[in-house]
Amino acid sequence: MTVILLRHAKARATAGYGDDLARTLDNEGLTQAQVLAEVVGGVLARETPIRIVASPALRCQATVGPLAMRFGIESFEDPRLLEMAPDDELSELANVAQTAVGALVLCGHAPALSRLAQIMTASQGVVVPAVELALGIASFASFEFREDSGRRLVALSRYPASDYQRVRIVG
Repeated sequence: MTVILLRHAKARATAGYGDDLARTLDNEGLTQAQVLAEVVGGVLARETPIRIVASPALRCQATVGPLAMRFGIESFEDPRLLEMAPDDELSELANVAQTAVGALVLCGHAPALSRLAQIMTASQGVVVPAVELALGIASFASFEFREDSGRRLVALSRYPASDYQRVRIVG
């Protein structure tokens, strides 16, 4: 079972937007969303079922749109993926993520995604420096879990947007 934490693609500048949630992707971000659909789609190629959940922010919805189309599924919104989500909500989300059936893609913002990654690794008894879990624009982390004697983290990788070459952190 794989959980992907995906930071949204590049959004338009904040100027002119009264509501930050209404910011859409710029042209570079639209391209990044297409590339992410291919890269994340490849990581999840053997996973089934796949569920995609994103922050209500339009930039997150637009980031996962091509991925949802690739798999022929809908994406869902969850406000716990917003930028400043409190730790108790992120802990709930970590529990959902780590007990999900099949693959789960969570698309959101910094710093919430980095904090969610810290909560997920800590709950597995794994200590990873925060800098290793920081996600830049249009980058993602992949958590691979196995069921043997309970669900346990067997691999954690980060995929920086610069080249999407896997950087193994755990496993």
